[in-house]
Amino acid sequence: MRGLQTRDILNIWEYGYNASSLQRGLLMLQAAYPAAERDVLVRMSIGSRDAALLTLRRLTYGEQLVGFVTCESCAEQIEFDLRISDLLQQPVLTMPEASTVQTAQVQGSEIAFHAPSTLDLLVSQQAEDTQLALLQRCIRDAPDDISLDDLWDALTALLDEVDPQANISFEGVCVYCGTAFYRLFDIVQYLWREVEQSARRAFRDIHALATAYGWSQEEILALSAWRRQLYLSMTGN
Repeated sequence: MRGLQTRDILNIWEYGYNASSLQRGLLMLQAAYPAAERDVLVRMSIGSRDAALLTLRRLTYGEQLVGFVTCESCAEQIEFDLRISDLLQQPVLTMPEASTVQTAQVQGSEIAFHAPSTLDLLVSQQAEDTQLALLQRCIRDAPDDISLDDLWDALTALLDEVDPQANISFEGVCVYCGTAFYRLFDIVQYLWREVEQSARRAFRDIHALATAYGWSQEEILALSAWRRQLYLSMTGN
């Protein structure tokens, strides 16, 4: 895995501008793993995907995570200050792998299942009954006498064990009213906002340098970040 470069950020923002959150996450994975096959990336479990994106965020923007949540009691905006290490159970340094089939005991019988992947969620979202479609994709084998509701409850419980990084959360206390809060942390949404901000800055810089020197976008991106900033300072930007 490598951190995102300016060219990666521009491509991700362009192709992900009108895309869904799932598709944006996949675009960021593809940039982080340029040598990996798309079929593998799209079949990574959601927990593996999010662990990879947390690692990518660390490599690209650093360890600290700052943002705001709204207090449900007093409606004030609360700033949170986290570190990647607070959320990431184990850094992802190897090539990604697709979600694999596992077995577990449910009501005295064995079932075979795999943790949901980006592909599973994308396909399930097209179905009339999203939950049923996801269950049918993830449960590979199960006795007929176990109800769908029991299978869903079992799958949910199993995922807490086999794919815990799929539910990233943090907690704190509102500094205004003292109410404790618990929030899920969406790394796809958080990293996408940073990519968008970086892309907008990069396009402004490219425009300024192209206007001042007549360089093409490719010539500007070929410059190191330090040289781009030096030339920008000479243009007054």
